[in-house]
Amino acid sequence: MAKEKDLITPYNYTPESPSPCRSTEKEGQSDGQAPISSTDKQMTSDVGTGPAYSKPRRLATEEIPGIVGDFQRAARNAVEAGFDGVEIHGSHGYLLEQFMNDGTNDRDDEYGGGLDNRCRFAVEVIDAVFCEVGARRVGVTLSPFADFVECADADPVALADYMVRQLNMHEAYVTSRFWEETECILYMRCVC
Repeated sequence: MAKEKDLITPYNYTPESPSPCRSTEKEGQSDGQAPISSTDKQMTSDVGTGPAYSKPRRLATEEIPGIVGDFQRAARNAVEAGFDGVEIHGSHGYLLEQFMNDGTNDRDDEYGGGLDNRCRFAVEVIDAVFCEVGARRVGVTLSPFADFVECADADPVALADYMVRQLNMHEAYVTSRFWEETECILYMRCVC
């Protein structure tokens, strides 16, 4: 909520409301480029009936610090604009989850392979945002048990445990968006 204006940010309530999400389709990108990802594998529709998503462009290793900086600047801009805090979206098949899950992360650099490497990008983003606006202003959304648009992990319990342990080093609020993970949600809240 933006305090100074005492308003709630619109979320697609009307056709005139701005979308809070950037399109993952090439046609929806402001620069016309392919969406970025941990991989260059094209994913199919989440329901299996629609068209496949645009083929993403694998981020080069040297590009990743710039993307981390983009998250950091976005958090600073939100707080400077009067928002109470930010939520880092690490679920639903979006960029951070694409790096964390072994189903989509096929990298062979320091951001791929084992669990600690696959989670490195997410941890770097979270750390940068915490440093920029303070951990008490940051929420993190995770969905380690979801299988969303082919973005799943072979060992979601290990993934959840690893990320919760990383977040325990901070005072972040952790949430999960899938009802079937009640046990995981309680675990995260008890440990944090």
